Amino acid sequence: MNITIPVCPPKITKFLLGIVFALVGMSLLTEIISYFWGNKIFEFFSDIFNVGTERNIPTLFSVLLLWTAALLCALITFIEKDRGERYIIHWGLLSLIFLLLGWDEGVQLHDALTNTALATNLSSIAGIKKQEIFTFNWVVIAIPIVFLVGLFYLKFIWSFPPKQKQVLIIAAITYVMGALGMEMISAWIYDTIGNHKLIYIFTSTSEDLLEMSGVVIFIYFLLIHLKLYLDQVEINFVKGEKTIPSVPSDFLIDEHQPNYID
Repeated sequence: MNITIPVCPPKITKFLLGIVFALVGMSLLTEIISYFWGNKIFEFFSDIFNVGTERNIPTLFSVLLLWTAALLCALITFIEKDRGERYIIHWGLLSLIFLLLGWDEGVQLHDALTNTALATNLSSIAGIKKQEIFTFNWVVIAIPIVFLVGLFYLKFIWSFPPKQKQVLIIAAITYVMGALGMEMISAWIYDTIGNHKLIYIFTSTSEDLLEMSGVVIFIYFLLIHLKLYLDQVEINFVKGEKTIPSVPSDFLIDEHQPNYID
C-alpha cells in the first residue's frame, strides 16, 4: 500500500508555534505563581512546565523539534544526492548538527561545559573574565563555533531564492539570539542581580522562546524547500531484495482534487 500525505507548511508552522507559545505561557504562569505563592504544589507544576529546566514537557517538545529538523535535513540530503546537487555535505552536516543539538537539549551538555578547562583556557586566551555576560563561560566555546559554521554555510545560504533565503536567515538569527544572545543577557542578570528576580525569569524564558521559534521557522524553511523542489516523496517498503510495487498513480492523492489540503 502506498500512502500520500499532503503537507501544508504554513499550517504546520502555525500549529507548532501555537504549541511553543502555549508552553512558554504555561512556564511563565507557573513560575510567577510559584514566585509569589511558593508551595510544593505550585513548585511541582513549575518543574513540569518550566522551559528553563530539563526532563519535563518543554524539554521533550524541544528535543522532538530539533530531531524533526534533523530528519528533514537527512531526507533532503538523500534527495539532493540522488539529483546530483552541489550542497550534499552541507545538508548532511545540518542533519548531524540538529541531531546533536537535540541530544544536548535533552541532557544540557552545554551547561556542563561551564568551568571546564577548555572554557577556562579559552577565556584566559581571549582575556575574558568569568563575570557579567560571560558568567556562563560555555559561550566562549560556542561563539567561535557558531562563527565558523556561519562562514561555512555562507554560500549555501546565498544559493537559495530570495524568499527562502530570507526565511533561513530569520530562523538562524532567531535561534542564535536565543541560544547565545539571551543566554548572555541572562548571565549578566544572574551575576549582577541574581536568579531569584522576576526579570531573570522573563529573560531565561525568552531565551527558550527564541530557540524553539527559530527551530520552527527552520522546519518551515525545510518544508517549503521540499514543496518547491519535489512533486512527491514516495516510500516503498522492501522485502529482501524485492521492492513491493507501489500502487498506480491514478490512486494517489492529486493536489488539484478537492481532498487535497492546501
